[in-house]
Amino acid sequence: MYCGVVPLEWERKFSFIGSANLRHDKLANLSSFGELKNSVKIASRFGVPVFVALNAHFYSEAQMPLAIKLAGKAVSAGAESLIISDPALAIAVKEKFPHVNTSISTAQPCFNGSALDFFRRLGAKRIVLPRHLAVQEITRLAAHAKRQKIELECFVLNVICPFIDGLCTFQHIVEPSQRLEMQPLACRAKYDISVSSRESPGKKAVAAAHAGIWGDTYAADCGLCAMPHLLKAGVDSVKIAGRAHSLEKKIADVRAVKEAISLAKKLPPKKFPAEAETLFFGLFKRTCQCKNCYYPSAGKWGK
Repeated sequence: MYCGVVPLEWERKFSFIGSANLRHDKLANLSSFGELKNSVKIASRFGVPVFVALNAHFYSEAQMPLAIKLAGKAVSAGAESLIISDPALAIAVKEKFPHVNTSISTAQPCFNGSALDFFRRLGAKRIVLPRHLAVQEITRLAAHAKRQKIELECFVLNVICPFIDGLCTFQHIVEPSQRLEMQPLACRAKYDISVSSRESPGKKAVAAAHAGIWGDTYAADCGLCAMPHLLKAGVDSVKIAGRAHSLEKKIADVRAVKEAISLAKKLPPKKFPAEAETLFFGLFKRTCQCKNCYYPSAGKWGK
């Protein structure tokens, strides 16, 4: 389980525009470390570790002392690990709290083994991979991660984005009166896309079309069909995006992912995609489409 905490001390000084993590609304955050402590107590009854996100892309000189203070409070409240993006904060946490586990957020993208080695030297025990990696790339990285004794985590549900988290500086500010899919976010704008490459015009056209289809996501994004591949690769954890979703939505998502993992462990790989489609329909009440697929090389889109 993962969560964010934006206490009153931070809100008064920096506001939610300058959030302590990558969620800029109250709905997606706990408001105190007392709430976090209570959450940890409940989760521990079920053997569930709690990860706390302090994953702003970077912290200013004015923010850094308070960010380090929040890290200490999260640890004192019982957090199993801190999810961090800013290398400067990762270094500070390693120096001040050497016993604490840290995870590198998808907001600090890890695309290859060299990046993984760099984050390991910063003290990372786990890395949340970028949304845009293909199953084949994840498989190669997972083999390298095992040799380096680093855990890997991959997204499997909700919120595909046309942009790479670690290279994006858009704010994701959600009005409480509106649903996420109704927000006029910059991510959802219709962009003219051109591809600079030495490849053939046909390949460039395909690449541009593939980038363009992601402008209409958020509503029904899924990677469950890749579950057998992720398990075979040795991925340690799968991630459900959507901290601001309703409790009912979160429960349904967790149940679907749990069922997908169970089925992927016992079904032949050829039979699993049909079961994944059934789970998808149960969640979103629509058939899956390639543009909403995290891993189109898996499942029926890879045929």
